[in-house]
Amino acid sequence: MSALNVAHTECKYTADKYLEYERNLKILSIILCFSNIYRHIFFNHDLRISALKEENKSSQQNAKEDQLKQQQKEEFENGNQLLKIFCIFFSVILFVMLYWHEVRNHYLNQEDFQVDYFSPQVGRKNIQLVYTFNPSIIFKVLLNNFSYLSSLVLMTYAFKRVQFMRRNQQKTNQQKFQLFIRVFYVILLSHVGYLGIFMEIIWNYNPVFFTVLDWYNIYSNFICISAILNNRLEKFIAITIIYISIIISHALSSILIGNSVPLENHSNTLIF
Repeated sequence: MSALNVAHTECKYTADKYLEYERNLKILSIILCFSNIYRHIFFNHDLRISALKEENKSSQQNAKEDQLKQQQKEEFENGNQLLKIFCIFFSVILFVMLYWHEVRNHYLNQEDFQVDYFSPQVGRKNIQLVYTFNPSIIFKVLLNNFSYLSSLVLMTYAFKRVQFMRRNQQKTNQQKFQLFIRVFYVILLSHVGYLGIFMEIIWNYNPVFFTVLDWYNIYSNFICISAILNNRLEKFIAITIIYISIIISHALSSILIGNSVPLENHSNTLIF
């Protein structure tokens, strides 16, 4: 998918202010759930490279135009490769955080004593739990959370595909895959709130903290999806996509997880 065509207005000023922002300000904007940062990442993540190439072209007028286009193409492909690497990396981090949360809850629910969230003993146990291997909890995390994530990505991607088809913008298979990667990328970023699980474990917060993270995550998903849909009904469509994804996640959990409950008592192996 090419960069957004309205990156520069007729007055030659940059329309996307995030092109001039540093990375730390972009991260802060994501945490604060600003919709414009998701539009910037989805549409214009490669425009800084394009702008630099334009400057290079004006300063070296004798350079061959074909060579500059080839350089732009290579930079664009490298950017998409980085997107793929980031998607894999952040998916693994997200899984580890959610697994850590679930196995901690499993441990606390199995204990017979009254839980003291300020107890050093519980704190040390929480750190050790990240090294556990529990197949039933792994299955639960993949089913609950990643079925929700997959539903968000697939429905948003399907909407964008239809949107391009209605605008008579035919896409090659490679462009369709690039569109899918970008949708996956921005929706993954909207799950940044789950990184707060690290604080929940280290400082031994009570379960209310994760409930706050859950609601923050849903709100962040809503801001992200509505920002990239680019439709007058974007807020209603985003709510619908999130609602259907939650229903799918809960339906799969109620159907499949019930059959795996007996495994929890036989598969909690702590590895030191």
